[in-house]
Amino acid sequence: MKNILVVEDSMVMQAMISESLENSDFKVTKVSTFAQVKQSVENKDNDFFLAILDLNLPDTKYDEVVTYMLKKNIKSIVY
Repeated sequence: MKNILVVEDSMVMQAMISESLENSDFKVTKVSTFAQVKQSVENKDNDFFLAILDLNLPDTKYDEVVTYMLKKNIKSIVY
C-alpha cells in the first residue's frame, strides 16, 4: 500500500481529500502544520511516495513546506 501525506489546515478540505484517497486503497497521513509535516517525514515508518500540499500553513512562510519536500525528494502536488 502506498503512503500519501495530506497537508491541509482546513479540516473540511483535509477530510475531502483524504476520503477520496482512502477509498482508493492508499494509506493516508493527515497533518495540518509544518511541524507535523517534519515529524511525519522524519518518522522512519513513513515512506511517502506523494504529498498533497496546502501552500499556506499557520506555522510557516509562503513556500517553506514546498522547499522542504523538494529537499526530501518527495513528489508533491501543491494547491
